[in-house]
Amino acid sequence: MKKEQDKITKIAVFDERRKALLRFYRDCLENQNFDKNQAQIVDFVIKISTQQELEGNQVQAFFLVQDAYQNLSKFITDPESNKQLVYYLSYYLMLVHEQKQAIKLLTESIHPQKITALDIGSIILLTKLYNQSGRFQESIDWSEKALFFLNYDKKNKNFIGLMTNKINAYVELNNHIEVLKNSQKISQLVGSNPFFSSHYYTNLGLSFRNQQKYDEAIRYFSKSRRYQQDEESKLLVDDLNIAKVYQLKGAFEKSIKLCDKIIENLNRINPNLRSIEVSSLYQTQANNYYQLNDFLKGEAYHSKALRILNFKGTLRTFHGNYTLLLDVILEKVKYLTKFGKNGITTIYQADSLIDIMRQEHTELGSKLFWREHTHNFYENAIETCFKLKNHNTAFYFMEKSRAILLLDALKDLDAKKILSEEKLSQEQSLRYKIIGLQNQLENTPESDKNYTKIYQQLINVKEVYNGFVQSLEKTNNEYYQLKYQNRYISLSYLRSGLKSNQSFVEYFVGEKAVYAFLVTAKDTRMIKINLTQFQSISKQFLLLSARKPPHTSTQLHEFYRVSNQLYQLIFAPLNIPLGRVIISQDNYFLPFSSLVTNIQQKKYLIEDYAFSYSYSANILFRDRVTYPSFNNSLLGFAPVHFNISHKLNSLDGSENVLKGIEEKYFSGKVFFEQQATKQIFIKNAPNFQIIQLFTHGKADTISDKSKIYFYDDALDMRELYQLGKLKADLVVLSACETNLGSNATGEGIMSFARGFAYLGVPSTISTLWRVNNQSTYQLTESFYKYLDDGYEKDIALQKAQQDYLKTSGYQFPYYWSGMVLVGDSNNMKEYSHFFILIIIIVLCTLILYLT
Repeated sequence: MKKEQDKITKIAVFDERRKALLRFYRDCLENQNFDKNQAQIVDFVIKISTQQELEGNQVQAFFLVQDAYQNLSKFITDPESNKQLVYYLSYYLMLVHEQKQAIKLLTESIHPQKITALDIGSIILLTKLYNQSGRFQESIDWSEKALFFLNYDKKNKNFIGLMTNKINAYVELNNHIEVLKNSQKISQLVGSNPFFSSHYYTNLGLSFRNQQKYDEAIRYFSKSRRYQQDEESKLLVDDLNIAKVYQLKGAFEKSIKLCDKIIENLNRINPNLRSIEVSSLYQTQANNYYQLNDFLKGEAYHSKALRILNFKGTLRTFHGNYTLLLDVILEKVKYLTKFGKNGITTIYQADSLIDIMRQEHTELGSKLFWREHTHNFYENAIETCFKLKNHNTAFYFMEKSRAILLLDALKDLDAKKILSEEKLSQEQSLRYKIIGLQNQLENTPESDKNYTKIYQQLINVKEVYNGFVQSLEKTNNEYYQLKYQNRYISLSYLRSGLKSNQSFVEYFVGEKAVYAFLVTAKDTRMIKINLTQFQSISKQFLLLSARKPPHTSTQLHEFYRVSNQLYQLIFAPLNIPLGRVIISQDNYFLPFSSLVTNIQQKKYLIEDYAFSYSYSANILFRDRVTYPSFNNSLLGFAPVHFNISHKLNSLDGSENVLKGIEEKYFSGKVFFEQQATKQIFIKNAPNFQIIQLFTHGKADTISDKSKIYFYDDALDMRELYQLGKLKADLVVLSACETNLGSNATGEGIMSFARGFAYLGVPSTISTLWRVNNQSTYQLTESFYKYLDDGYEKDIALQKAQQDYLKTSGYQFPYYWSGMVLVGDSNNMKEYSHFFILIIIIVLCTLILYLT
């Protein structure tokens, strides 16, 4: 009772103090004393608010600074006082979990192209806020911007603070190499400063924890603890991190005891503390009890974690840190799934939060991190729907789990259609500058004196570009709506869009299981597949499929055995009707056409099924503009020989195949030898219906540096994106590894095929491995023959592969199943015939009218 009375008394005292300060502000402004005493008044406000914070009243401290800002900011003329007030308001916004508002306030107060010494403290706070909000690449960029301003002067007092936040961003991105490299730069500086020493060792501990080197992590957390200046930090930083490591090691009882000790000591030191670390503490304890199958205790601690973040059950009333809330809710979904609870409401909340965060993030690195980070959530959502036999919702979450960033890019292309030529030109110019500087930076060693200058130019241009896009979103509502529309096709819409002989099969590969979802015009079916079996057999299948000659009969029999095993595991249980099948697959594509249905008969699936692939149903069935093309429909390139520095074999015979395609089937422009250059391709690519490339490709499975080669030079992925939206309906990449690249979990393979999809091309034919030249020529020419005969693309490719199996004498998949169709599989002539029909009707009407 006495504690409650003391609390009421303290609130009353604070209210009186707050009213007195407001009267003080008004008196200063009315008596015109403010101009002379700006700095002193701001200092006075900060001292009072700091005192409130030290007493454990963070919310009250925030109100005091907010009052001062609202009443005085427009009258402040002293730059330093203004920066100080903005800094402290942003700081207290951070403490009350209003990171988004704090970021907005700070970025509006800093001119990115004209940083001053007064801005550095604000930038340190801003980079911390970006880290808390999951915007790690933005944190790195702003740290670099400020470090460049300081000329990387290690003697500057702000150098360590900026480097610490930059290292923390790399920790969160799980980039251990950059953590160690940047930590080395400050290792000699931190010893004299206990505050930064503790942060230095904490970052190293977190990075080793991410590498699952738990003993090393605990060693660094223990070192950090020795440098902490206050008991609160020892508890909520180092002890909590050690408790989390115990949890990761499976020592749940040990973790519980340490968490209990932290909570006990925290209640003694500062029982009113509501920081993000306290929320994390309760969530850690919740996870411990969940792991020990004590759902009730886990849920109780989980509720405490949510209360600390001021979440009251609905996103409509939540104004705090979405990133922190998402982490807590993702954990809840994980354990609701584990205990077989119906967590659909919580799942939808997490899904909405993911959409909000994706819209807020501007850097691809941050977006890809969160796609990977939330992949496990989508597995839990799909598992819940599978158990509930809710196919409609399962389909929705399977779609949300894949290629969403590609779908966003296509929405962006749609939104740009309504922009004026001037705005489009501005956007394109800035985008080209960014790509050019990125390429320049990659080709410049870090030791080069120009490296930091190029990096700064890149950061500055990205800032200008992001500002330009944000201004478009604010001033053009139609552009904003088109870009951020969150409409996803329903299961019924997909079924209505499938033809009677078509099936759509979606695979999700999680950490616990694989799920396969079949959709036909009449039916849906969903199965769960053993993950260990899938990983083992599919890996063998891919390795055997891509095996280069010579091939022995023993090797071929081994392939039949493994291929049939995979068929029985992932295809046969779905009972898919004969005909055309669209595969939407996680991660690397598998050549379904070479799955063996019967070992004795040596029968491939290609005999009964025509396959195409899709990044998602939403991408496949989205509305798009079609461009009628009656003349010059084909753009073809066959360099044959290549720049000697690239050390590539000649592609003898490719020019004859391309000539035959152009003469027999599709007219247009074709370029050979010295004419088949990169610049001629860049100039002509936007204006043709079909693009055919006979060349070499090189996949990069680590980054986005995959390339295709022309006579004089290589075209990389970033240069491809510079082309902007293409009018092509089909791109055929008769080159090696054009459907390989780095794997981005939750997005798929960053291949050249995907690169063309990014530019709005609905169909590509690409390759899954280093294909054989002669078989590729034969398959490509045969494909165009059937395409010209009016067949759908998937059936044209099926017939080409069937012909090859019948006539070549080579049964091994290496020769024929590496070519895959990705995207729209419709007849190439559908659009042209439609427009020709319209013209005929118009002409007939005109003739009748004139007659």
